Amino acid sequence: MSVSKRALIIWIVILIISWELIARVLLHDLSLIPSFSKVVKTLFDELINGNLLETTKISMLFAIKGYSISVVMSIIVAMLCIKSYIIKSFFATLYKILSPLPSVAILPVILIVSGLNSNSIILLIIHSVFWPMLSSNMMGFSTIPIVLSDFSKNIQMSFISRVFYVYIPSSISHIITGMRTAWGRAWRSLISAEAIFGISGNTQGIGYYIYYHRSFANMTNVFAGIIIIIIISLIIEELFSFIEKQTIAKWGMKNVR
Repeated sequence: MSVSKRALIIWIVILIISWELIARVLLHDLSLIPSFSKVVKTLFDELINGNLLETTKISMLFAIKGYSISVVMSIIVAMLCIKSYIIKSFFATLYKILSPLPSVAILPVILIVSGLNSNSIILLIIHSVFWPMLSSNMMGFSTIPIVLSDFSKNIQMSFISRVFYVYIPSSISHIITGMRTAWGRAWRSLISAEAIFGISGNTQGIGYYIYYHRSFANMTNVFAGIIIIIIISLIIEELFSFIEKQTIAKWGMKNVR
C-alpha cells in the first residue's frame, strides 16, 4: 500500500472518530447531525431493502450515459478541429462562452427546451463534460511533436489513421486527465440537479433521494446518501489511478504514486 493511500485511510478514520465523538458528546440534538454509527445502521438498512441501491443505480446509469456521449463527442470535435481552422475557431469561441457557465445555472434553460425528463439530465451532463474534455484533447493534440505529425503525412497515412495511431496515443496523458476531471464534473452536476431541483426524469436518483429525505428532516438518510456519493467518488478515483498506472505511468509519460 502506498504512503498516500495509508494517509487517506488514517485521515478517514480520524474524521469518523471525530464525527462520532462530536455528535455524541457536544451535540444534544442528534436529529440534526446524527452520529456516524447511526448513519451506518441506516445505510445498511437502506441497502438491504434496496432503496439506496436502486437510486444509486439510476444516478450511475445517467452519469455513465451522459459521460460516454460527451467523451465520444469531444474526440470527434477535436479531430474536426485538427482538420479545419474554421471549426477550431468556432469551438474555441463556444468554449470561452459556455465553459464558464455552471451546469445548474443553465438547467432552467435546458428544462424549458427539453422538459422535465431524462433528456434534461443527459444534456446537463454533456454540458459539464464536453468542454473540459475538448480542452484536454486539444491541448494533447497541440503538444504532439511536429516530427511525428510530419512523418505520418510523409508516409501518406490517412487522416483517420493519423488520429488513432499518432494523435491519440501521443496525447493519451492529456485525454485521461481530461476524462478524470470531466467525470468529477458530470457526477457533481447530476447530483446537484437532482438535489436542488428534485428531478431525474420519471426516476429517482441518489440526489433526489437526499432531496426527498431532507424535506422530511430525515438527516440519517441524508447522510447515508452523502456517504454513498463519497464511496462512489473514491472508487472512481482509484479506477482512474489504476488506469494511469497501467498506461501513461508504465509508458514513462507521467509519474504516478
